[in-house]
Amino acid sequence: MPKLCTFIQFCYIYMGNGMTQDNFTAYLFDSIADEYDMDIPGFSENPICNKSPSALRNLFTGVSTLAPKDASWLLCHLNKEKFITIMKQLPLDTMVLIAQELEQRGHDLIPVYKVEEYMADLFIQIIRSTFDY
Repeated sequence: MPKLCTFIQFCYIYMGNGMTQDNFTAYLFDSIADEYDMDIPGFSENPICNKSPSALRNLFTGVSTLAPKDASWLLCHLNKEKFITIMKQLPLDTMVLIAQELEQRGHDLIPVYKVEEYMADLFIQIIRSTFDY
Protein backbone atom coordinates (compact mmCIF):
# COMPACT_ATOMS: atom_id res chain seq x y z
CA MET A 1 0.00 0.00 0.00
CA PRO A 2 1.39 3.43 -0.87
CA LYS A 3 2.27 5.95 1.79
CA LEU A 4 -0.10 8.84 2.36
CA CYS A 5 2.24 11.39 0.77
CA THR A 6 2.63 9.18 -2.32
CA PHE A 7 -1.15 9.02 -2.68
CA ILE A 8 -1.55 12.78 -2.23
CA GLN A 9 1.20 13.49 -4.78
CA PHE A 10 -0.30 10.99 -7.23
CA CYS A 11 -3.71 12.65 -6.96
CA TYR A 12 -2.10 16.09 -7.28
CA ILE A 13 -0.74 15.18 -10.72
CA TYR A 14 -4.22 14.49 -12.06
CA MET A 15 -6.49 16.59 -9.83
CA GLY A 16 -4.31 19.49 -8.67
CA ASN A 17 -5.39 21.85 -11.42
CA GLY A 18 -2.91 24.58 -10.47
CA MET A 19 -3.59 24.50 -6.70
CA THR A 20 -0.74 24.94 -4.27
CA GLN A 21 0.40 21.78 -2.46
CA ASP A 22 -1.16 22.90 0.82
CA ASN A 23 -4.49 23.90 -0.74
CA PHE A 24 -4.67 20.64 -2.66
CA THR A 25 -3.94 18.58 0.45
CA ALA A 26 -6.82 20.29 2.27
CA TYR A 27 -9.05 19.85 -0.80
CA LEU A 28 -8.25 16.15 -1.05
CA PHE A 29 -9.10 15.48 2.60
CA ASP A 30 -12.25 17.57 2.30
CA SER A 31 -13.28 15.47 -0.71
CA ILE A 32 -13.50 12.25 1.36
CA ALA A 33 -15.34 13.58 4.42
CA ASP A 34 -18.74 14.93 5.38
CA GLU A 35 -19.10 17.84 7.74
CA TYR A 36 -21.97 18.47 10.10
CA ASP A 37 -23.57 21.65 11.43
CA MET A 38 -20.66 23.99 10.85
CA ASP A 39 -21.95 27.18 9.28
CA ILE A 40 -19.00 29.35 10.25
CA PRO A 41 -17.53 30.95 7.10
CA GLY A 42 -13.87 30.09 6.60
CA PHE A 43 -13.95 27.31 9.20
CA SER A 44 -14.03 23.61 8.48
CA GLU A 45 -14.91 20.92 10.98
CA ASN A 46 -12.40 18.71 9.18
CA PRO A 47 -9.22 18.86 11.31
CA ILE A 48 -6.92 18.47 8.32
CA CYS A 49 -8.46 21.45 6.53
CA ASN A 50 -7.78 23.63 9.60
CA LYS A 51 -4.05 22.88 9.64
CA SER A 52 -1.53 25.57 8.77
CA PRO A 53 -0.20 25.73 5.20
CA SER A 54 3.16 24.40 6.37
CA ALA A 55 1.51 21.45 8.17
CA LEU A 56 -0.45 20.66 5.00
CA ARG A 57 2.74 20.85 2.90
CA ASN A 58 4.38 18.48 5.41
CA LEU A 59 1.59 15.96 4.76
CA PHE A 60 2.07 16.44 1.01
CA THR A 61 5.83 15.92 1.13
CA GLY A 62 5.82 13.15 3.73
CA VAL A 63 7.65 15.13 6.41
CA SER A 64 4.71 14.30 8.65
CA THR A 65 1.88 11.83 8.45
CA LEU A 66 -1.72 11.72 9.52
CA ALA A 67 -2.19 11.91 13.28
CA PRO A 68 -4.33 9.07 14.66
CA LYS A 69 -6.88 11.58 16.04
CA ASP A 70 -7.25 13.14 12.57
CA ALA A 71 -7.54 9.72 10.93
CA SER A 72 -10.16 8.76 13.51
CA TRP A 73 -12.18 11.89 12.71
CA LEU A 74 -11.97 11.10 8.99
CA LEU A 75 -13.07 7.51 9.49
CA CYS A 76 -16.09 8.73 11.48
CA HIS A 77 -17.02 11.18 8.71
CA LEU A 78 -16.18 9.21 5.56
CA ASN A 79 -18.11 10.00 2.44
CA LYS A 80 -16.81 7.73 -0.29
CA GLU A 81 -19.52 8.88 -2.71
CA LYS A 82 -18.40 12.50 -2.37
CA PHE A 83 -14.87 11.52 -3.44
CA ILE A 84 -16.21 9.40 -6.31
CA THR A 85 -18.40 12.27 -7.52
CA ILE A 86 -15.41 14.63 -7.56
CA MET A 87 -13.30 12.12 -9.48
CA LYS A 88 -16.10 11.57 -12.01
CA GLN A 89 -15.67 15.21 -13.01
CA LEU A 90 -12.25 14.38 -14.48
CA PRO A 91 -12.05 13.91 -18.25
CA LEU A 92 -12.10 10.35 -19.59
CA ASP A 93 -8.53 10.73 -20.89
CA THR A 94 -7.38 11.58 -17.36
CA MET A 95 -9.13 8.52 -15.98
CA VAL A 96 -7.35 6.37 -18.58
CA LEU A 97 -4.00 7.86 -17.53
CA ILE A 98 -4.77 7.21 -13.85
CA ALA A 99 -5.67 3.57 -14.61
CA GLN A 100 -2.47 3.13 -16.64
CA GLU A 101 -0.26 4.69 -13.99
CA LEU A 102 -1.84 2.62 -11.23
CA GLU A 103 -1.06 -0.51 -13.23
CA GLN A 104 2.53 0.69 -13.80
CA ARG A 105 2.84 1.15 -10.04
CA GLY A 106 1.92 -2.47 -9.44
CA HIS A 107 -1.84 -2.29 -8.91
CA ASP A 108 -4.20 -4.65 -10.70
CA LEU A 109 -5.57 -3.61 -14.08
CA ILE A 110 -8.56 -1.42 -13.32
CA PRO A 111 -11.30 -0.80 -15.87
CA VAL A 112 -11.62 2.94 -16.53
CA TYR A 113 -15.24 2.94 -15.32
CA LYS A 114 -14.04 1.71 -11.87
CA VAL A 115 -11.08 4.06 -11.33
CA GLU A 116 -13.05 6.43 -9.08
CA GLU A 117 -14.16 3.69 -6.72
CA TYR A 118 -10.71 2.09 -6.69
CA MET A 119 -9.09 5.43 -5.80
CA ALA A 120 -11.67 6.06 -3.05
CA ASP A 121 -11.06 2.60 -1.58
CA LEU A 122 -7.30 3.13 -1.76
CA PHE A 123 -7.60 6.49 0.03
CA ILE A 124 -9.72 4.91 2.78
CA GLN A 125 -7.22 2.04 3.19
CA ILE A 126 -4.39 4.54 3.57
CA ILE A 127 -6.33 6.48 6.21
CA ARG A 128 -7.08 3.22 8.06
CA SER A 129 -3.45 2.18 7.88
CA THR A 130 -2.67 4.99 10.33
CA PHE A 131 -3.79 2.52 12.99
CA ASP A 132 -1.63 -0.41 11.80
CA TYR A 133 1.04 -1.26 14.30
